Amino acid sequence: MRLICLFLCAPLLFAACGDEASEPNTPTPPVEDSSDEAPLMDLDVLLEGAPDPSTLPDEAKADQVFPKRFDLVEFQSPVKSQGRRGVCSIFSTIALMEHLYIREGTFSAPDFSEQFLQWSVKAEVGAFQKTAGSNAGRNLEAIARYGVVEESIYPYDPNPWNSTHDERCAGDDRPMVCHTNGEPSDEVKNAKRWKLPSDRWISSRVNNIKSFMFENKVSVVAGGQFFYQSWNHGSSTLPISNEYKMKGYILSPNDEDHRLSTEKRAGHSILLVGWDDDLSVPMLDKEGKKIVGADGQPVMETGFFLFKNSWGTGAFGTENPFGAGYGWISMRYVEDHMSISGTTVPKLTFNEPEVCDDGVDNNGDLRVDCDDPKCASADECVAPPAVEVCDDGVDNNEDGAVDCADEGCAETEACQAKVLHGESQAALEIPDNQPSGVLDSILIDGEGQISRMEVHVEIAHSYQGDLVVRLYSPTMEMVTLQSREGQGTDDLRKTFDVKDFVGQNASGEWILEVSDHAGTDTGTLEGWRLDIWL
Repeated sequence: MRLICLFLCAPLLFAACGDEASEPNTPTPPVEDSSDEAPLMDLDVLLEGAPDPSTLPDEAKADQVFPKRFDLVEFQSPVKSQGRRGVCSIFSTIALMEHLYIREGTFSAPDFSEQFLQWSVKAEVGAFQKTAGSNAGRNLEAIARYGVVEESIYPYDPNPWNSTHDERCAGDDRPMVCHTNGEPSDEVKNAKRWKLPSDRWISSRVNNIKSFMFENKVSVVAGGQFFYQSWNHGSSTLPISNEYKMKGYILSPNDEDHRLSTEKRAGHSILLVGWDDDLSVPMLDKEGKKIVGADGQPVMETGFFLFKNSWGTGAFGTENPFGAGYGWISMRYVEDHMSISGTTVPKLTFNEPEVCDDGVDNNGDLRVDCDDPKCASADECVAPPAVEVCDDGVDNNEDGAVDCADEGCAETEACQAKVLHGESQAALEIPDNQPSGVLDSILIDGEGQISRMEVHVEIAHSYQGDLVVRLYSPTMEMVTLQSREGQGTDDLRKTFDVKDFVGQNASGEWILEVSDHAGTDTGTLEGWRLDIWL
């Protein structure tokens, strides 16, 4: 089936998960880290080969008792963003792989290549070569048979290919290379690959999922139909709840959401990492209002799986107690509308000894030289210098304070505060009731890691509640500064303390996007300023 396409700003058309975007006419910031425009997936591809859950064996014993709350968050890699590409199943599968390697325990921070797995499923397994989509069954088959390289070997490209990359990447009938963003080099193909045990389908009945997760202490991949209002998605034709979006609440669809979502079928894939039997959330009707029972009390949905998403950390689940990018999905939703795949922790064997000063991971445990515990007592890895070096990011004298946090560095030139400033007096009119909004940029010329950032905006507008203000970094990461707050208050003159880019490089072009999401009231971006402390 053809997939749903989503708009960030005209005339750029964004891809649903499984087909890339049409070729853009002008450069526009990507939709990364924004659940309003998050890419989805072709449901038919996502469920291809999945058995009827009722035919799968029970995992749980009849008398098995599970804890009311359970999670595996401590064994998860950081939340990632699939950017503008429709590859959610690739991300959920790699998230599972990284989780299983953390559980294995040889190394604590595995980072495997989504870009490589996307290519391997299509080129080596031979599946889904005419679409960007895939599914957990085929993904795990590729990992078990062929393996995946590390992210540093073949980094992920968050933007889909179009005809500027290859003239064949336009229209509906695109070759495989357009869906894999090219082909890895022979050097990448021959790099060390990491594998997992063979996978299997798991019954989507709640106790069977719990049993597999609890007994094996592993997460599982869930993929199935996407309901737009339930997910508080920007493409929903029914009202959505920003509160539920920020908390990551995904409820079972009401009848109207089910009907409308089935008319524009799409799918999504996530990683289940825990559950809470007692979590209760008020159900919503098709108007986005809380459903009230005959007793006058809200009708609650109780029992949720905790999951890890692949839409980044800028919008979805920003108020989830387990961290931005995590969410809660109704157990009933999972049981009724999703298929479950899982596998077990890999067993690793390393035969080669680590050479502690050659810059090579000799024994294949993803730890090089002195980072490998086997080198802890080697001459090359002991006796750090007694004096702190103030600009190398290392606690040289092992007193618990690094660089400028060490009292011995306070007076050095490297630790004197440095502030970079950028300002624009653009005076740009904000288009009325146009989500595309207006863009303005500030160029920061100065290298260094950000330790603090403030963004001051001067916006004249007759209804502050119409406005959405977003900031894009030079690497096109996005953070929402304000989203339709303030109701009828005039103007927006405010300084935002932005913590999302701390640790990143300050240098480059920063973009401010201001958009108006309702009619009648208008305004102007009079100017804005960036203050960056290094």
